[in-house]
Amino acid sequence: MIIRNITTDRTLEAVRVSAKVEWEDSDREVADVYFQTSPDFADFLSVQPHTFLIGGILPAFHHGERRLRVEGEACPQLVRSVKEVVLFLKSWYRIPRPAIVVEVQTRSCLAQPPRPQATAAFLSGGVDSLATLRLNRRECAATTPEFILYGLLVYGFDIAWSPDAPVKRETFDRAMATMTSVATETGLTLIPLATNIRHLDPDVEFWVHQFHGAALGAVAHSLSNRINRTVIASTFDIQHLEPWGSHPLIDPRYSSCDHSILHDGVALSRLDKARIISEWDCALQNLRVCTTNPPGELNCGSCEKCLRTMTELLALGVLDRTIAFGRRPLTVDALSGLEITNTYQASCYREAVPLLRDRGHRAVAECIDAKLTSFLVKRNQPQKTPWKTRIRKADEALLGGRLTRLWRGVS
Repeated sequence: MIIRNITTDRTLEAVRVSAKVEWEDSDREVADVYFQTSPDFADFLSVQPHTFLIGGILPAFHHGERRLRVEGEACPQLVRSVKEVVLFLKSWYRIPRPAIVVEVQTRSCLAQPPRPQATAAFLSGGVDSLATLRLNRRECAATTPEFILYGLLVYGFDIAWSPDAPVKRETFDRAMATMTSVATETGLTLIPLATNIRHLDPDVEFWVHQFHGAALGAVAHSLSNRINRTVIASTFDIQHLEPWGSHPLIDPRYSSCDHSILHDGVALSRLDKARIISEWDCALQNLRVCTTNPPGELNCGSCEKCLRTMTELLALGVLDRTIAFGRRPLTVDALSGLEITNTYQASCYREAVPLLRDRGHRAVAECIDAKLTSFLVKRNQPQKTPWKTRIRKADEALLGGRLTRLWRGVS
């Protein structure tokens, strides 16, 4: 993969930094990848290779590119760290292909002029990001560098991420409106961003298992002219850590000498985070956890992520206080289609069950217990791991089937 022509463009409606991405060993089309914001934040955008180095390395490695060549001069610390990210993924998922070669000129970090000191955090409106912001406001004075000044809301990840999807501007505008309420109450400046970096590989499993942390890191570095520290809220707590695209071992490795990436909240379970925001009315009314993006609503109230969050809020006794789920009650009927599919989801539901019983929601607790039992039964049945199988098939196609013996002990 070659990334070149890193430039910036400005119109009356937007300012963007972009680069041309060319594939060398994979039969994929040339792409113009961009990171864009409104003219109000034009001086935040940084025209440098870090954004595209971070955003390009994992799609390049995933598709068997032998090298990633990026124009420009990069921080040697970052170049070394992104190579370590690839080694983590190779180990976690037992990927037998060689680590990708990174070709980019490095510069002396000591020679760089000092950057403005400001902290940002991604603010999707979910439980994780809102808990991070709430704790920051409790623990950090406004005069400290750790105080979160900017909230980043991205168009192109969960909202309208597919290159074939219709534009979901209305969904993003609604998310902006709700997060503006949160920003106003907390003294935060909300920055809207748009990117098509996910189009380099739209596969959902690649996104969640490997790529989304890098995409967040790339967005963070695109704003390095005015921001030198960005916080990514954790998904998993320490007790339930597993290989994932955003991880405490991975996210900080997207840091450079002039921009630090932090992974926050790993000591807190999902219920802990829900408890933190349960006493914050603005967060409860503007909570946005659903990725189905239903027209005219913040949350559909029926997908697994909605049901998980509603379960936690019911267990904490605050579900009836929020309008974020359209005042839908959480009943046994509402849970009838729920399928728990991974250990993290199971840990979230399991933690809520005792509180549900204590609050008198015994039927809901018993229903969730049954779902957990079903999940454990399926989990203990011998079966191949779909993600590893996909990697194996991709490598066999790439290398002519010579890796079959290597995979016999993995699948």
